[in-house]
Amino acid sequence: MAAEPVQITSNPGEDFAPSISSDGSFMVYVSDTSGNLDLWMKYIGVGIQPPDRRLTFHSTEDKSPAISPDGKKVAFVSHRGDPRGDIYVLDLQHIGDDPVAVVQGKGEYMDPAWSADQNYIFYASRATQISIFKNNLKSGEQLLVLKDGGINLSNSADGRHLAFVTGDTHSDLKVLNLNSNTLIDVSHGPEIDVSPAWSNDLLFFARYSDDTNLDGQLSIDDNPNIWKLDFKAGRAENFHQLTDSSSYDFFPQPSTNDTILFASHKKGFVNIWQLPQSGRVPFAKTPSASLKNIEDACSEVTYLCAMALANHIRQFPNAAGLAETRYRLAILNLELQHPDSARKIFNQILDIHSDNKEIAGLSEIETLLLDTENVPFKINILDTIIKKYSGFARVEARSFLEKGKLSFVNNAPDQALKYFQKVVGNYPQQRSLAAEAAFLQSQVYELVGNREKLVQSFVQVVKGFSDVPKWKQKAIEAILHLHEKQLTLEKKVSRLQALIQTYKDIPQLAAAIQNRVGALYYDATENLLAKEAYKTTVKTYKQGESFKARLALARIYAEEENFDESLSIYQKISVEPKAIEIYLNEAREGQVKKALDKGNWELRVGEVKLAFKTFLKLIEFSPYTVEAHRGYLQAASALKKSTDAIKIYKKRVETSPDSATDLYALGLAYTYLTPPALDAAETEIGKALTQNSQQVFFHQTLGWIYEQKERQQSGFLEKALHEYQIALALNDENENSRNEADLLLNLGNGHYSLSNPLSARYYYQKRDEVGLAFLNPEREALYRQHYGEASFKTGDLVNAVKQFKYAMELVGKKSEPARVA
Repeated sequence: MAAEPVQITSNPGEDFAPSISSDGSFMVYVSDTSGNLDLWMKYIGVGIQPPDRRLTFHSTEDKSPAISPDGKKVAFVSHRGDPRGDIYVLDLQHIGDDPVAVVQGKGEYMDPAWSADQNYIFYASRATQISIFKNNLKSGEQLLVLKDGGINLSNSADGRHLAFVTGDTHSDLKVLNLNSNTLIDVSHGPEIDVSPAWSNDLLFFARYSDDTNLDGQLSIDDNPNIWKLDFKAGRAENFHQLTDSSSYDFFPQPSTNDTILFASHKKGFVNIWQLPQSGRVPFAKTPSASLKNIEDACSEVTYLCAMALANHIRQFPNAAGLAETRYRLAILNLELQHPDSARKIFNQILDIHSDNKEIAGLSEIETLLLDTENVPFKINILDTIIKKYSGFARVEARSFLEKGKLSFVNNAPDQALKYFQKVVGNYPQQRSLAAEAAFLQSQVYELVGNREKLVQSFVQVVKGFSDVPKWKQKAIEAILHLHEKQLTLEKKVSRLQALIQTYKDIPQLAAAIQNRVGALYYDATENLLAKEAYKTTVKTYKQGESFKARLALARIYAEEENFDESLSIYQKISVEPKAIEIYLNEAREGQVKKALDKGNWELRVGEVKLAFKTFLKLIEFSPYTVEAHRGYLQAASALKKSTDAIKIYKKRVETSPDSATDLYALGLAYTYLTPPALDAAETEIGKALTQNSQQVFFHQTLGWIYEQKERQQSGFLEKALHEYQIALALNDENENSRNEADLLLNLGNGHYSLSNPLSARYYYQKRDEVGLAFLNPEREALYRQHYGEASFKTGDLVNAVKQFKYAMELVGKKSEPARVA
């Protein structure tokens, strides 16, 4: 399974450029949380950590932090004295003191990096060209290191090597040996390399390698990704990609315990994330293990799959089957709309793997299709390829298939049909190619208006190529589309029901049509008829379509709040030995979700004892579902059983002391005592966070605990907001919109209490945009009042009046804002 990055910062806006202390206990990073770019400090150990601390407060930009090797100081670039940028040093042992300028002048100074002995700071300076200097911190003397230098400096821990990038249009990575003054070229494009960072003999950097915005050129507007290489004996080797091009990943910084921090644009903001130094796809020691990782990563057409394939090729250059792997990567690049990258790989195959006739022949076909628009010429060359690779069925079948496509484009449908039929008839063992050819015959029949043969061509695919899911499903959808061109629901259903009888001897097709009848009824909110249609599928057919019908029934029953029937279906599928894995996983996930829905519904309608049993049963089925423990403890509290619950969870923790879920549940149980045992709750949830820092409710409950402590003693509200902010970043707004709304309200109320009207208004507005109705009118009235006040104080008078009117219309009295733990 691919490793998922762990979110480290969670501020709205942009957090980037982390610099990590040598012991890995804290980092300094750049954030625009305050309204402009400032330096902030964050502790990054396990468990509960204090809120991030702002280090600089000037109205101009501060950026490019670099922590000294002893962790006591940070060098950075500031524009406070010069809009072009000077180098300053801040003493981290005396936070609050003004930073000291160490490099000032008429030039532009960038990217400070400490020497290993901390006597010098290296930096880049731009005049007519970019040069590298070092500043003697004792004497202030500035010494030229490299006249034709670069930017993004990083000094190795042993002080022997300085890495940098040229910073031009196609920025290259270089390393300067500081002892011999020898310059080593690490990369030469066409990729753009930036932001190198050392960790012993490993060098991490960000690379722009894919034209992700599809504008035809590689630039810093495309998504970069994180890489690493080994630097040994003055040589760079073992290039390995760590993140893929699906997101904007930059500013890598290696940390202790074999992890790396980097900035990434995910979830609409730039934040700092953490990942193992092995990257998203685990490092494999053998080709076979690497191929297993590829299969795990390549279930879909993604950049993650492209990364896994490319890493395998680099890591095992002499592995068996490399021609096929290269070909697969080239085809994937075509599917990702990167034809230039694909062409390059096809040419590599023809150069390196010419002895693999099958893959070489397929690569020749692809190169031909990419290199010219002349259709007759392409058809002639395909004839040449067929002769050249005679006897290689896959190449022959692919050539005839492409000749069929080209003939159809060239207004020769009869010839196209002959080629498609040739592939189907002569190459049945080439299953995917033959299935595609069988499907493409439909284009010809549609063009000439032969509806009967058009339908037969689709039926042939379903019947003859049921083992090729892609084309089988396309054919089924095409058949359904042909017979649904009716204006009314009744006519559509009537046509489909007649079709079921026509194709009763093809169970897969008949079952799919029967399920479409159910879907049509469901879309028309005719649930009773939809259920009957799906029940017919379950009764009449087996395997795939039957599982789909049963899952559809379970969802309908849940929507009707018939949770017992819904859960019964999910439970039967989840223990069924013949269940296909995809349906098995969906059934288990559905069982958990619907059990939660059932328990929460029972709580809402006052059936507390039933809810208690529902959540307890769910815990037995899925002990790591945090929401099940939350529901169980809520029900236990209503039944006056909180003390008993604490005893139960103490025993669970004794049995499984490393269970984050049980530790959290014990902490949550303490909050249900009267009065809440806040210190004990904080302790247990802190232990849970050492095991899992990415669970939304751990942070959410901790935020609630700090709010309660604020009522007893000031100084905890900032901590509460810190935890709520993390929870908001971790919450899936699509899966749990109600929790999203609650967290936004809590953050708005917290900033309101701290007299931060701008931030309060921001979160109140976000709460409004969620669109969920309040479940408590008193709570909504107070929210509208506070939202109005925050709007008034920030100059939004129109919205202020609007919110005050809402508040006046709502029935209820003022009360303390409710919190959701």
